[in-house]
Amino acid sequence: MSDRSEPGRAAQRLFAVALPPVAAWRYGATANNCTAPITTIWIAAVIAIAYAILEGAGRSTGLFAFLTVLGVLLWTVTSVWTFLLLRSVHSDPSLRDPKEHQRVVEQRLDAHNPLDEAEHDPNR
Repeated sequence: MSDRSEPGRAAQRLFAVALPPVAAWRYGATANNCTAPITTIWIAAVIAIAYAILEGAGRSTGLFAFLTVLGVLLWTVTSVWTFLLLRSVHSDPSLRDPKEHQRVVEQRLDAHNPLDEAEHDPNR
């Protein structure tokens, strides 16, 4: 069965369009470091659209049309960014499974310490 037919994918798509920060936070797995910038840009979009609607209702000036277009553009950017984030999470199994992530990014300890050699250097 295809990944696209999973029941959770519809909710992810809905959140990615309607509330991109929620989708990035909820479904972003270990890629949550993208949530803050997505949220910041999305809030700027919401403020631009709200200001244009509240202050520009009944006016047909270019400033309010510009703010509306800017808000929609920023919202589109955050939605696309969230879709790309979700796609990368679904394509990389190590981001979905914490045990797989730990196995792939396992820290290897090196027994070699260069400072030990410097302290016991016979040529000094």
